[in-house]
Amino acid sequence: MSHQVVICHAPDDRAVADAACTVLEQGGHRCWLAGRDAPGGDHAFTTEAVRAARLLVLLLSTASREAPVLREATERAAAAGLPIVSLVLDGGAPEPAGPVAHRIAAMRLPLDSHLVYLATAVDRLLDDEPARGRALTAPPSPLPRAGGRPGWLTVALAGAVGIAAIAAVAIAVD
Repeated sequence: MSHQVVICHAPDDRAVADAACTVLEQGGHRCWLAGRDAPGGDHAFTTEAVRAARLLVLLLSTASREAPVLREATERAAAAGLPIVSLVLDGGAPEPAGPVAHRIAAMRLPLDSHLVYLATAVDRLLDDEPARGRALTAPPSPLPRAGGRPGWLTVALAGAVGIAAIAAVAIAVD
């Protein structure tokens, strides 16, 4: 098998796995993805893929609690000494069964910034960082949505300005 990275995920997280695979492959990393590279997501193929890989990416979510292939792949990767990167998609995600080289909390949208961060972490762990030239920094926080509800600080400041304006008018009238 000619891949560097195995992406292991629950069936419900397939769309995120596809997006992660696309970002990593655009960055020059050959990926193995169960739904794409193993007939029916066969566990035997996953085991062989982990043995041939240099790194394991785990997509962890509430759905992955019911996916035994993630635990098996993690145990195999840990036994082989492969670095493991976990991309945590929600608060109900289980803890990985083995040591994790890098944990990325991708619970806040948009997911794109977290996937770029994942590619940077994979670059570093596979020693490809000089070729990519990206620094490993925290993913950017998403900007607040335009037209959303104002936060408590905005309301408090608007109230304070209103009170100050009323006080200024009251002083000026006297």
